[in-house]
Amino acid sequence: YRYLTIKQLISCGVSKNQANLRNIVLYRLTKRSQGNLVQYQDYFGTNVSFGRLPYVYALTEYGAATVAELNGLEVAEVRYPIGKIQYVNDYYHREAYIDFCIEVDKWAEQSEDREVLSLSHYFDKTGAHRKGVPMRSVNRLIASDETGEIEPDGLFFVDTGSKKRAFAVEVHNNTDTKRVIQQLAKHTHAINTGVISKRFN
Repeated sequence: YRYLTIKQLISCGVSKNQANLRNIVLYRLTKRSQGNLVQYQDYFGTNVSFGRLPYVYALTEYGAATVAELNGLEVAEVRYPIGKIQYVNDYYHREAYIDFCIEVDKWAEQSEDREVLSLSHYFDKTGAHRKGVPMRSVNRLIASDETGEIEPDGLFFVDTGSKKRAFAVEVHNNTDTKRVIQQLAKHTHAINTGVISKRFN
C-alpha cells in the first residue's frame, strides 16, 4: 500500500500489540546503525478533534531492494516512496483510501476463489520532472473529448470467483455534495464508455 500507520499495520496482521509493534518491530527496522529498511514521517502535527496524528511508515529504497530480493521481484515492482514520504496534503483522505485497500485484500482472503489481480493508487506516478517528463497518476484515464480525464483514487481488477470485475474507487471525506455528484457523474460516463474495462483488457 506504500504507506501505513501503526493501526493499519495491525489491521494487516503485522502484530496484535501496538507497543510491541512500535518498540520492537518498527524500532529494529527504523533505527539500524546503517541501512534502515523502513522510514517514517511524524511532521503531521496535531488536530483539534483527533489529537496528534499518527506517524506514517514506508519502505526505504534499501528496504524495497531487500523485499524485492526476498520475493524474487524487480525493485520496480515494490511500492515505496522515492525520496521522503510525501503525505501531509491529504492525510485523512489517504488514510481512508488505504483502509479500503486493506479491506479489499481481506475480502479476497476469505475465499480461495477470490483474487485481487491488479490495483493501482492515485499516488502511484509515471514520469519524472527531472527528466522533463510530466508526472501523472497511473490512474489517469481519458474518458472522452466531452468529459475529459478522470483520475480515480483506486483502480482495482478482481476475480470474484465467478466473474472478473474492474472497479474505480473514489473516497470522499468532505461535505461538498456538489463536488461529489460532479465527480460521480464523470465516473459514470467513464464506465459507460468502457475506458476502465479497456485498461484491464
